[in-house]
Amino acid sequence: MPKDKKKETIYEAAYDDMAIFENFFSKNWEKIFQLCGLAVIGIAIFLIANYYNKKNDASVAMQISTADGAVQLQEVISKYATHPAVATAKLRLAQIYLKDKKYDEASKIYTQLSFSKDPAISLRAKLNQAYIMEIEGKKAESAAKFAEIGAGIGLPEEVRFEASYSAARIYKELGEGEKAKASLESFNNINPMMANNFWVKKAERLKALIK
Repeated sequence: MPKDKKKETIYEAAYDDMAIFENFFSKNWEKIFQLCGLAVIGIAIFLIANYYNKKNDASVAMQISTADGAVQLQEVISKYATHPAVATAKLRLAQIYLKDKKYDEASKIYTQLSFSKDPAISLRAKLNQAYIMEIEGKKAESAAKFAEIGAGIGLPEEVRFEASYSAARIYKELGEGEKAKASLESFNNINPMMANNFWVKKAERLKALIK
């Protein structure tokens, strides 16, 4: 397979895995916006002030949520730099950079977000950094990063499964079967309720291909 075509295939595969969960954050924030917009009824001055603060916060969050395109996202990120919802705008901007193959710009955003106090944001940023490494041809570093995340104690199963599967997939491509098998150990003795999980299913198919 020609080098450029192979790189394009790697990009598409990695980007597909990244895109699966990108919409989760924006959808999650939409629910938060709806809750923030609920009227707070009260006659005390404190409650009235609290109501207007929440209403203003929801308005700001909605502006961030509805921003479209790199330019608008950059504007809201700059304008509302300290607002909690701005992290989702950064994730969306990074996704645009990825589509445009501006990996350096996307990586800078993920580096910032990897220090987020919100574990969902920081973990997604770290996973996407590993995907970028893979796309750029740094497969060994990418696999190691995924394996490190997958071995994390106390992390959500969904995160560990995605990271462990991705590490195994890359190790298999590198011809390192034993490391691939080790990464797939995360899928041993899983909760039966997770049997139909997206990553669990992919891991089962991958296991059958590893000698």
